[in-house]
Amino acid sequence: MLTLLRTLLNTKCNCTFHKIQISEFHTPQVLAFTYKAFADHHVFLEGTLLKPNMVTAGQSCSWKFSPEENARATVLALSRTVPPSMPGKSE
Repeated sequence: MLTLLRTLLNTKCNCTFHKIQISEFHTPQVLAFTYKAFADHHVFLEGTLLKPNMVTAGQSCSWKFSPEENARATVLALSRTVPPSMPGKSE
């Protein structure tokens, strides 16, 4: 599990033209792998701090998304994957 997570986090993506939907797909996957690894290693979630990325399109994407669309995609990804025991998470 940790090897897969390291691979996901260390993969350099040279394509900066992807739409926001690509980030919407991959962000929850990375967060799910992260929290699975935390659970496997008995990490006390209440004592952790998450610094999430914003879900955005690639820099070279010809489509321009509004800050509201980026925020919606980010909140949706976080709400689907971040456990309720994380500090600062409100339902």
